[in-house]
Amino acid sequence: MNKQTNKRRHFLRASLAVPLLSNLAVGNKSVANTVSGSMVGDSFLVPENIYHDLFEIYGGEANNIVRTDKLTLKAPDLAENGAVVGLSVVGENGLVSSLAIFVAENPKPLASTCKLHEGADLAVGLRVKMGRTSDIYVVAQTNDGLVGTKKTIKVTIGCGGG
Repeated sequence: MNKQTNKRRHFLRASLAVPLLSNLAVGNKSVANTVSGSMVGDSFLVPENIYHDLFEIYGGEANNIVRTDKLTLKAPDLAENGAVVGLSVVGENGLVSSLAIFVAENPKPLASTCKLHEGADLAVGLRVKMGRTSDIYVVAQTNDGLVGTKKTIKVTIGCGGG
């Protein structure tokens, strides 16, 4: 690659990052706190690698995700084999119109998206591959906006830990 192409790519990456970073601030929280993956108050915050996929799926609503207990993520606390980890998401009837499931530490974190018919029971099951211990994030679209929940699954390899 020539020097001019590298400069152009660097400029484009930098110019595309500015609008995304400006959308990350929630209230008076700094960008560093927003993408840390922690939960603050009622806000449900996700890591930066997941935020980009969320923004593509839900647009500007991805800035306002509220932690909920109306969704239940059922998954093992400990997975002996990360090649096949069973997950299920259940919730109230008619609560959710769509949802996205992420495995934070995977190279491609988006594991699944699904849309539900109006009034359908929320009962989704899937199997994911996990390379190592990771947080699983579920973000769902409701009539009131986006809600989310998460769970940490420890992946062990053989008899040890990972």
